[in-house]
Amino acid sequence: MSLQSRWCGALWRHRHKVFLLLPLAVAGCASYERRPLAREEFTRQVADRNPASALTTDSKAKPIADAGLTLAEARIVALFYNPAARAARMKAQVPVLSAAKAGLWDDPELSFDGLRILQSVDKPWIVGSSLAFTLPLSGRLSVEKTKAKAEGRAALVEAWSVEQEILGKLETEWADCAAARRALAAGKSAQRELSEVVAITRRLEEAGELISAEAVAFRVAESRALLETERLARNVSESEAGIMAALGLLPGTPLLLNVSEEQIQATTIPSRNDLLERNPLVTLREAEYEVAEESLRLEVRRQYPDLNIGPAYGNEDGDSRLGLGFSLPLPVLNGNKRSIVEATARRDAARSVWEESVQGAMTELSLLAVRLKAVEERREQLKAGVVALSESQLTAARRLADQGEVNALLLLEALRTRQEVILQQIETDAERDRLHAAVRALAPETTFILPTDTKGSAK
Repeated sequence: MSLQSRWCGALWRHRHKVFLLLPLAVAGCASYERRPLAREEFTRQVADRNPASALTTDSKAKPIADAGLTLAEARIVALFYNPAARAARMKAQVPVLSAAKAGLWDDPELSFDGLRILQSVDKPWIVGSSLAFTLPLSGRLSVEKTKAKAEGRAALVEAWSVEQEILGKLETEWADCAAARRALAAGKSAQRELSEVVAITRRLEEAGELISAEAVAFRVAESRALLETERLARNVSESEAGIMAALGLLPGTPLLLNVSEEQIQATTIPSRNDLLERNPLVTLREAEYEVAEESLRLEVRRQYPDLNIGPAYGNEDGDSRLGLGFSLPLPVLNGNKRSIVEATARRDAARSVWEESVQGAMTELSLLAVRLKAVEERREQLKAGVVALSESQLTAARRLADQGEVNALLLLEALRTRQEVILQQIETDAERDRLHAAVRALAPETTFILPTDTKGSAK
């Protein structure tokens, strides 16, 4: 009989001892199920998205008003459908779900040994087996769980910061769209006024009261106004497409947007403490520093040994033996020194990154405050000075025209100046709204609230 056959025979004689432990080894194993990507189904779902479905109350869709989707409703739709927000939340679930399974004991280890005596004896097989358990005397499991919860919190903060960035972009797109619509309305109004003036100049030209060169100048201005109106209409379409993208909807989705600058509320410059308490990047860096802190604590705890202990069984010359074995590593050579040094350096780096975010937030808030002040002063100057002067100039030119004294160049220049001032005023208002949106994105009105089940335990 070959050695392999004799070995198999020995295993067969002790099969009842080995096979009884196999069900225990596989009882806790997870099963695998393949889930392929469904491209056609997903693209159909994206194309069929209904914004009203995101506005739910008690599982009932809230209808959108006839006037269209407001900014407050758009924020809800964006958080519901925006692909970046959805992806960030799903990615955050990885460490959150992992934290729920952190800190588990190591699986017991079953070992089996078989030796055959080469000399001719009655019972040539020596069989031994042991079952080893790891007793976490170092306390590393509790630290692993705390670290995992810190990682889950950091992931949730990162997802929240992505959501705040999306809301800030949506509000900026909203301000751009409101300004584009106002500019288009002003452009159409200017075009109508020029058309009326062109009709007057034609009659004056036919009556010989206006030279042809001056009449042609008005017709050229009318053509340029038409081209400008077409450009402003394209700006409106592009800004509306930007809003749809921020909402997570495809361009062309049948949705009426109730866009107006009044929906973008002014905000006050937060204090330094409020800024650091609510800033998404600072909050994220604080969460990442906590992860680095717990990582270092874990590496320090890992230098202390865990006890491996368990029962042992042996059979020699037909005599069965039962005992207890254990092992304990001695941290005298390695002591996990390299990992501790690396974790210490990562914690120092995380502190520097946090300091950078704090200083960056303070600097950005100061710049926004300066720009807001400058914009407000410019708006007041436009209202009190340039706007009034341009209206006075146009009124005077029209009064002369009504009296039969048409100064073509003066009237044309007055129309152009008034239109430029209106567009400048619209852009200044839009810049103010964009700055208010930037302040809200820098310091959101609500702070991040950590779910209760992800909070770390006390150290």
